[in-house]
Amino acid sequence: MQPIRFLYFVYGSELNPQPLDPGVALYARAWVNEFQCVDLRWDKDSQTWVRSEHLWRLISRGEPDLDSFEAELPPGIPPPGI
Repeated sequence: MQPIRFLYFVYGSELNPQPLDPGVALYARAWVNEFQCVDLRWDKDSQTWVRSEHLWRLISRGEPDLDSFEAELPPGIPPPGI
């Protein structure tokens, strides 16, 4: 299954959180077709993307500390492989 696009999000309470800051979570939403997506979270301990249902909950609640970004991922973090 090859994704057609990725959306990236950071979740943290700081103003303008950066993906690798302490206490900040990095999420990705991989759209695999027009109607189906897979949500993932970057696991800082294992240095891999893991599936996560938490992003859906943050988006559905309109969480104010969730920010999307379109910049490239930080060095050392590969795009999610699904």
